Amino acid sequence: MKLKILDYLRGIAALYVMCHHFLAWGVPPVSKALASLGNLFLFGHFMVGVFIVLSGFSLGLSPAKYEKPVVEGGVGGFIQRRAKRILPGYYAALIFSILVDVLFLNHPWNAEYNRDILSHLLLLHGWWPQYAGSMNMALWSISVEWQIYLLFILLLMPVWQRRGLASMLVCAERSLT
Repeated sequence: MKLKILDYLRGIAALYVMCHHFLAWGVPPVSKALASLGNLFLFGHFMVGVFIVLSGFSLGLSPAKYEKPVVEGGVGGFIQRRAKRILPGYYAALIFSILVDVLFLNHPWNAEYNRDILSHLLLLHGWWPQYAGSMNMALWSISVEWQIYLLFILLLMPVWQRRGLASMLVCAERSLT
């Protein structure tokens, strides 16, 4: 089951976040009209949450079409599909960010920077405040998205299959609080 409107809404959310980041860089407005337009994009951090919620809802549609929810290809197939979609772009952005850090921003390469890189390579940098906003501020959301996918397939999906949708939703809600 696929709802095209979800893809469109996710695309709008992604564009909104991109505009938010662009305007957060302090681009000087050329006119009052442009400055007013910039105010429309003050809430990019909320739109990241909207994007993640829409993605999660979209993710749950496919298994929900079966009487007993099933993930095509099993756990391995699910993780492999997500990895192919997310990780190449993520690691390309990470490598680019490291190159910019080292070559243009003269970031010192030391033990702390190695830990920073390792946390990003493992997609765990969102767990530590000192790493979450380093290198490339936007990469934290990929870390969160990846962890949500793993939480869904490894923890929530088995609950859904054995105990039903209501139990899975209760577990998901409790894991967020």
